[in-house]
Amino acid sequence: MSVEMRRIGPRRSVPQPNIPIQPTSPLSARALASPRFARAPPKKQAAPDAPRTWSAVAAAGAAHSKAEAEARTKAEAQAYSKAEARTKAARGSHKRGHDVLQSVGGRTPPKSVSGFVLTKLLGRGSFGCVYLCSDSQTGAKVCVKIEYQNKDNPAAAHMSQVAYEHRLYESLHNTGAHRYVPRSICYGEESGEFRYMVMTLGGTDLTHIVRSYTLDEKLRVFANVLRGLRAFHNAGLLHRDVKPRNVLIKLGGARTDILLVDLGLAKRYSSYGDHIVNRRKATAVGTPRYASVNSQLFFENSRRDDLYSCVYAMVTVFGESLPWENLPPGDKASKTRHTVRLKRLSTPAEVCRGCPPCLARIYFLVQQLAFAQQPDYAMYTALVRRCMTPAYAADDARDERYDDYGDEGEGEGSNRDEGEGEGSSRDEGASGSSNRTREGDCTSSQHRMREDYSYSYT
Repeated sequence: MSVEMRRIGPRRSVPQPNIPIQPTSPLSARALASPRFARAPPKKQAAPDAPRTWSAVAAAGAAHSKAEAEARTKAEAQAYSKAEARTKAARGSHKRGHDVLQSVGGRTPPKSVSGFVLTKLLGRGSFGCVYLCSDSQTGAKVCVKIEYQNKDNPAAAHMSQVAYEHRLYESLHNTGAHRYVPRSICYGEESGEFRYMVMTLGGTDLTHIVRSYTLDEKLRVFANVLRGLRAFHNAGLLHRDVKPRNVLIKLGGARTDILLVDLGLAKRYSSYGDHIVNRRKATAVGTPRYASVNSQLFFENSRRDDLYSCVYAMVTVFGESLPWENLPPGDKASKTRHTVRLKRLSTPAEVCRGCPPCLARIYFLVQQLAFAQQPDYAMYTALVRRCMTPAYAADDARDERYDDYGDEGEGEGSNRDEGEGEGSSRDEGASGSSNRTREGDCTSSQHRMREDYSYSYT
């Protein structure tokens, strides 16, 4: 049996001396010095909110918009520098044993093609490579497009993209579109290994004028692209792949003269006055970033779809980004669905944000076009001229008059007879006969080519 002893009565309080605690071990010293035992600083009381005025709200919004614009400009500059580095690396690798062309057919490019010496790689695509060439006798600069034949698929041996482009360039040479496309000098095939097409040389593409051109010069380029598409459509053809890399600055002309290149996806939309029918296709056509919604939904293209691509390309040229650029990572199908959704829901003001107002207005007018309706190109170019300074607007109006009623503004390379219409042109050295080159007869036409084109590249 346990007995609990309890004290009865009041408890006495014994005074304790104020002696600091002495640590008895290193562990207790570290524990006392840890932040857990430190006294937390007193919390500061929040100052009462000052009354906000409309001017303060507007100033805060302006500062936020400015910060967003600076961040967007910095991101675009970084993307542009990375693209330039990739382009330089791709062009420099050609000097290290033609490494770029090894993936195209697995063959080494030839050193020369029908008397033209290959000197530099200009670009490559899904159908072949384009090289800078020089004439071995005169030194005239031209370019050659090489397409290797696929020996693994004999059924596709007769299908040549280069031959198709050569025929298109030849057909456009005698139309009003000859000012806006390069001239095909000759086409040939060597030993069943590859096909080639020699063309006149163009300048840089529109991706290189984003920073070097002024706003007026970019507007002049925009107006010339619209006129080039009008001449292309008047010839009964659709480009179907309008983008900044397929529009070149013309050599030997003004800084704003352009050339439409890469006609591998071009198609005839009108035959004997009848427009093609709008129907679904098996595949989409064009570059997804610049293609229209109709093209990405597998519908047939028409003239309005080229204008859609033109507007998207010019947004990039004016230094802005499209709403469907820089999408989050994902597979190709999800990115395509997201791109189509943004293209259908974005307003003209959102697509053309930061660009001259004429671009959003033209985009709105293009959206109202029916499938087979003819666009009003004159209205589009007039809207572009309203955004130019008076001097540039006057020069552009004069160029449009020359494009409509004659070739008075062209150089000495061609003139037009008085009795001929708009759809034909004649070279000075032709003496009344056609100067077109026969397919496969590249060697016999070199002398004629040297006389016609050597003056443009001196």
